[in-house]
Amino acid sequence: MKRTISVRELILLGILVIAAVYYFAVHKPLTAQLNEIQTQQTQVDARLTAASEKVSQMKTMQKALDTVTSSGTAKALPPYNNLNAVLLELNTILEPTGNYNIRFEDEVFLSDGYTVSRSFTLNFQASSYAAAKSVLQQLKNSSYCYLLEDMNVNNRGGTSGQACTVTVNLTCFEYRK
Repeated sequence: MKRTISVRELILLGILVIAAVYYFAVHKPLTAQLNEIQTQQTQVDARLTAASEKVSQMKTMQKALDTVTSSGTAKALPPYNNLNAVLLELNTILEPTGNYNIRFEDEVFLSDGYTVSRSFTLNFQASSYAAAKSVLQQLKNSSYCYLLEDMNVNNRGGTSGQACTVTVNLTCFEYRK
């Protein structure tokens, strides 16, 4: 015997087909798209937060640079292979000592790829402690950037005496394009 489908069953079957079509054709793709958009939004928010932190750090660094620049203590790095100018300046500073010795180490390229450091040891003998202090002050006030790594002052005559021997380990920096 063949059974006929009632109108009620046809309506329920139609509703079921419509629901299935809606689920697979509309709801599922929209949900997937919404999840993808939420993932992208999370990534964009993370990038925005990182960029905001970077901007904040850059502003802080700029304030620090402005402070250093306005104080007059800022020194620009000289160009790479500036050894002749450094030697000329050191000769000018050390000329009053009469006898000095400079021993340079090999240059080192720093990890940033642009900065070069040259370490050197400077030995000189000054006529007094005050003269040695004057030479060291001139090195500090130099137009070049020197990093003082170690210093040994041997003052045989006290603060006002004669024959002050100084050994200084310094590093100068240069900028390579």
